[in-house]
Amino acid sequence: MEDDIQGREPEEAIMNTKKRLWTREEDEILEEHVRNEGEKNWHKVPMRYDLPRRSGRSCRLRWVNQLKQDLNKEAFTENEDKIITALQELLGNEWSLAGKK
Repeated sequence: MEDDIQGREPEEAIMNTKKRLWTREEDEILEEHVRNEGEKNWHKVPMRYDLPRRSGRSCRLRWVNQLKQDLNKEAFTENEDKIITALQELLGNEWSLAGKK
């Protein structure tokens, strides 16, 4: 199966790869990508930087959930817990509505 027009790996090829831990070198590649491109064009990362076992989605998630400089890894405050609980009671599992005005 060939890569599609946008240069992404075929979905089934990505799904057939085994999960593995990220290396420091891969993290540095993601940092370089963000310096050069900003937080966009994640689908280009695997092919541009020769990361055949990573998808653009996994690169974006690694950045957003682990590497991003301003990521707050502290526990929720008591006030934040109250807000989350209130929103859960109000919206149920419709979390996409929480940020809408």
